[in-house]
Amino acid sequence: MLFLSLIAEMEPPQKDTAEKIYELYGSKIYGLALQFLKNKHDAEDVLCEVLIKIIENIDNFVDIDSTKTASLIVIYTRSTAIDCYRKRKRRFKHETLPSFEDEDGELTEIELPSTESTEGTVIAAESSKEIRSALEALPARQLDAIKLIYAMGYSYKEAAKIMGITESAVASLIQRGKENLKKIMGDKLYEYLG
Repeated sequence: MLFLSLIAEMEPPQKDTAEKIYELYGSKIYGLALQFLKNKHDAEDVLCEVLIKIIENIDNFVDIDSTKTASLIVIYTRSTAIDCYRKRKRRFKHETLPSFEDEDGELTEIELPSTESTEGTVIAAESSKEIRSALEALPARQLDAIKLIYAMGYSYKEAAKIMGITESAVASLIQRGKENLKKIMGDKLYEYLG
């Protein structure tokens, strides 16, 4: 596996981190990819790609056991699986977009990006169940972009690299998310924002 050969070439602190991530999350990454793609070979490809992305961004993985790390790995996996699905879809035009089990074990149909959220809304989401449920109603890619920028504090450039898209695509996801939140919450959104 390419990932293991890349680990062998790393220096001790990063090498230890990469090995721990592989031990802790390797089977989870594969399981999520397999659940989404329903194909062992594609899931193995996604596993390799995600692990390579992790190595390329190893400095972002300071606390391996944190929920931030787990969320970041889920985002990497979901983004990579969606990219793999799109490539496969070009080859097989009649497939339908499958559902994906999120971190809470709930099945969610994956939608292509079309929404975003405001910075104030994301901050308010920490204390508001209603806003959280509205955020969860957003398409996965929009929610991922919002989490990376507002909840996890990544720059647009970093979020773009993590998601495997351009900075302008991240900005577009954020903008569409804001619009969708306004549609979902209406005037209540402005009440929460004060």
